[in-house]
Amino acid sequence: MVFAAMRVADLCNAITGLWVIPRYLPQESLGALLPLLSFGGLLALPITVLATVLSRQLCTDLVNGERLRAKGFLRDALLLTLGLLIVGLGVTALLLPWLCDLLRIPRSSAASLSVTYALLAAFVPLLTAALQAAQRFGTLALSNLISAPIRLGAMVLFLPLCGLTGYFLGQLSSLCATVFIALLALAPLLRTKGPCPFGLWRPQLRSMAAYGLKVALGVILLTLQGSLATFILRHRLADDATAAYYILTRFAEIATYCGSSLTLVLFPFAIQSHTQGQPSKVLRTRLFFITL
Repeated sequence: MVFAAMRVADLCNAITGLWVIPRYLPQESLGALLPLLSFGGLLALPITVLATVLSRQLCTDLVNGERLRAKGFLRDALLLTLGLLIVGLGVTALLLPWLCDLLRIPRSSAASLSVTYALLAAFVPLLTAALQAAQRFGTLALSNLISAPIRLGAMVLFLPLCGLTGYFLGQLSSLCATVFIALLALAPLLRTKGPCPFGLWRPQLRSMAAYGLKVALGVILLTLQGSLATFILRHRLADDATAAYYILTRFAEIATYCGSSLTLVLFPFAIQSHTQGQPSKVLRTRLFFITL
């Protein structure tokens, strides 16, 4: 079900990325998309690491039936994300003149919107992990079926009117729909009765920090690599070449489609096997070969 829903979403996204965006966005703006997304990704690094670390613990708590702890994790993560979002937008306001000059784009709200989108997108995996752990695969399928057409419609509406800013308005429209559906599905968890003080995760802080350092190292290196590449290409190449680079790299995403669908469904089962002391080698091996 999830696999089929994601393929329908991929079809909508392919129409959006390979036809609608190049049709309505000028070349000089098209080539700036990847650097702007990379810039947002850099500022979203703390949320990315935080969401990855908390997702693991959140999924474990839900699989073990500890709903109050899971509620505390999710609530604290929402508050931390809000604080980091405000900080990220403040940094963007300071760097906006330098960024627009470097990327050869007019000074507009596009940079701020790109950071807002990146910060929210970095938080979404935490919600996805909660839905995975609760095995709400129908909600995940529905989210994909709804968010992709919303992105397509928003792009058709906003791109001709707002250009580069319209691109990020379209992205945010889809992302907000995804977050809304996820929070709606997780509302019973957030309404769980019982004492739920802030910072329930403090006893696990040392183990979470050790895991977070490993995650942070990998995420930072990958993000820096991608950001440097896109910024250098935008700075050194002409507008038409960077626009072509954007279009060609969309095809590189095709390889991730199958694997992301499988891991989305099988990840909670792998955690359940691990926490219950059951061997998960067969599950991991099958997943590896199916993905390959």
